[in-house]
Amino acid sequence: ALALRGTAENSAINGGNVLVENCVIHDEVYDLETQKSPLNGITYGDCIGVTVRGNRVENFEGSAVFTMSWWNRNTTIVDNQFLGVTNGVALSMASAEAKPVQCPRHEDVLIAHNNIVLGAHKHAPWGTCGVSLYGGDFPAVIRMKGVHVRENTISGSAYTDAKGNRACPLGAKIQILRAVYHDLRFEDNVLDLPDYSEATYVPQEPFSQSMLFFPLALWEEATKAGHVLYRRNRTPNGKVLYPMLTDWYFKNAPTWGKP
Repeated sequence: ALALRGTAENSAINGGNVLVENCVIHDEVYDLETQKSPLNGITYGDCIGVTVRGNRVENFEGSAVFTMSWWNRNTTIVDNQFLGVTNGVALSMASAEAKPVQCPRHEDVLIAHNNIVLGAHKHAPWGTCGVSLYGGDFPAVIRMKGVHVRENTISGSAYTDAKGNRACPLGAKIQILRAVYHDLRFEDNVLDLPDYSEATYVPQEPFSQSMLFFPLALWEEATKAGHVLYRRNRTPNGKVLYPMLTDWYFKNAPTWGKP
């Protein structure tokens, strides 16, 4: 719907002041028969100093804000209404055979004060998620740094997907294969996602799919080294939430990632 592409040169010339404000994107359905890839509302890449604020993405079967395998720095995504979306904000880093596709780096990104309501999207290829940080199999170079997700409201309910399966949304997730990140913070978010699936790795209790960390083997290292911080995230009733941990094959017994 709206795509921004820049270069280091023109971003510097413009002082890095790019503002995406008061846009309305709405009523768009993902059609597997005619569309080659999932829908993205606001996309940006190779930019410095982008601010995305005060926008409304509504009844949109795709990601409200999406950045693929590009780089971005000093980005602010605040005070938006993302209502009935597949993903609120998705930052992704793709790779092939452990080699970067393009030059993905996400640095100093603030995602705050957004209201994200996840929709019942039957054709969502990977389900629905409020804030998704995803990375493929990269060599050990920091590629995601200083991404702070705080004081957002994320909500959603279970639904039946196109295959007839019960699908439950995720509130926030880190799904990055290797520890190519530092200073990722999820703080003071309110997550209203009471439903949970019967999957082996999911704790069978309300709100267990509010947060997810993958892979389980990196949790201890990531938290001790200060790579990842989950703090003061809670349900609307004030219950403190911890991320569920998943192993490489999503078949482990339910496990919580606690400080």
